[in-house]
Amino acid sequence: MKKYIIVCVMAGLLGHLAFNSPAFAESISRENAAGIFRTYEPREGKLTKAPRGYKPFYISHYGRHGSRYHASVSYFTPGIEALENAGREGLLTADGQKLLDDMKALCKEHESMLGQLSPRGAREHQGVANRMFKRFRRVFRARERNIVHCESTMFPRCIVSMANFATQLKANNSKLEVEYLTGARHHDSLLQEYDFGPYPSSVEDSLRNANCHYDSFFARIFTDPSKAERLIGKPQALLKSVFESGAICACTDYMGIDLFSYLTDDELSGLAMVANDLWYGKYGNSIETGDLVTPNGANLLNDFISKADEALKPGSKVAANLRFGHDSGIMPLFSLVRIEGNDTRHHMTEAHENWLAWYQIPMCTNFQMIFYKNKKGDVLVKVLYNEAESSFPALEAVKGPYYRWSELRSYLESCLPE
Repeated sequence: MKKYIIVCVMAGLLGHLAFNSPAFAESISRENAAGIFRTYEPREGKLTKAPRGYKPFYISHYGRHGSRYHASVSYFTPGIEALENAGREGLLTADGQKLLDDMKALCKEHESMLGQLSPRGAREHQGVANRMFKRFRRVFRARERNIVHCESTMFPRCIVSMANFATQLKANNSKLEVEYLTGARHHDSLLQEYDFGPYPSSVEDSLRNANCHYDSFFARIFTDPSKAERLIGKPQALLKSVFESGAICACTDYMGIDLFSYLTDDELSGLAMVANDLWYGKYGNSIETGDLVTPNGANLLNDFISKADEALKPGSKVAANLRFGHDSGIMPLFSLVRIEGNDTRHHMTEAHENWLAWYQIPMCTNFQMIFYKNKKGDVLVKVLYNEAESSFPALEAVKGPYYRWSELRSYLESCLPE
């Protein structure tokens, strides 16, 4: 089965190697080009008032860790080594030397901090928590519900995200009782690990060769581009390293380094498109690989359903279930439940025309289910995706963004793989 999927992936990708998209280029700012490493900004939009008589009483949430350091120096080393080799041969221009200095400084800052939450990531989760509290004060001030249940995967960046989020809630209401949990049992419900490589490196290389042009970049960085190319041997590896290193710069905003400034808009757009579509193919609901990837959201979806069932029981004191994990945990969930923006499947190399990583899955991406009830005990739910109201296009709402929980629960169960 896996071999069949890989063959389909190769056929689909090789059939669409060059994808020049003006619409994508227009959407790509220097901030948005970072894709999945895009720092978090809450989506704008005023919340719709609940139907008369309904009040919020419970929140179920999943948040990706906030902005972080890169998880490996392998992002930096190909670029640094190539530039150092060129420098020893006297081939670096002034811009080339400055680029090398900036990459080395950024790499050094990662020493003993690989994969850890950055100060910006901490602020992001504090901000989400503060806005959640202010929007839904009733949830966190009810005397009968004062427990906030927090779970995290075992990665420190998620645990620290959880701590910043919960600490901010406590700062708003010191009477909240916060429970912190992590460990293999909780990790497995928040992130289903799997070994999946949806595209051979040869396909990625072909995509880069077709869409990521380095001639102009080399002319700015090297005094003799042809000699530098022969010396380096892998020009695309250098370009990729500069781009991927640059994608993390905003997460470490205190350093004031911007590696994207060494790339033109066209170069940045091509690199961002390749990264966007490859990531969608790896963790999204693509036509080529989605049938293998999407079921990995089942554990998390079951967790949302079961914890809501417990919270809705008479006498429950849980005000909120807060989960902290990763993009690779929440992307399959979005595809599984077909939330707005993830309800249609696309070919991997057409993802950039329909699915934008910087918008769909930036750092600190969060999904919130807000539960409301009236005096009769009828329960409605609305969902927030990165703090803006969202929807399930396949399910009819009761009114505006509000779904009847009994209907939404049945819909979510129907999304689970058999």
